[in-house]
Amino acid sequence: MLYAQIPKPPKEPPPEPLRKPNGEPPEDPLEPPDERPPSPVPEPPYEIPPEPPPASSDDAPVKVWTTGRYGRPVVTAYDGDRDIHLALIEQGWAVAYRQYLPAPLRVAYLAAEAGAKAAKRGLWQGKFIVPSAWRRGGRLACERR
Repeated sequence: MLYAQIPKPPKEPPPEPLRKPNGEPPEDPLEPPDERPPSPVPEPPYEIPPEPPPASSDDAPVKVWTTGRYGRPVVTAYDGDRDIHLALIEQGWAVAYRQYLPAPLRVAYLAAEAGAKAAKRGLWQGKFIVPSAWRRGGRLACERR
């Protein structure tokens, strides 16, 4: 079989850009106009608020119970005297992580979780797999393949 080399057609020069009668390029409809409304942000000099003092670990509102498997601290966070973790569990937005749950908190956290689950608050409003079960392969029927 013989192959013939077919010549490519010559390239056409690009079209001339459109110009206004005065020679200027036309306005791009996607470009914003030059006249912009004034910015609501004040121009400098304006007062810069002072930076808060750096937080030190001495006044951090947490109670360290132990360290986890990877050396990370297991803590309870507080807002004043309010246990933030307990509040999240009561509202149904967190689960009691039983593996590292300190004994003094076990009864309160598990009762809060049971109450949220019974009242169908937060995560418990629908079908839900707790993270520890999900990591072991537990899935909802709609997630199985």
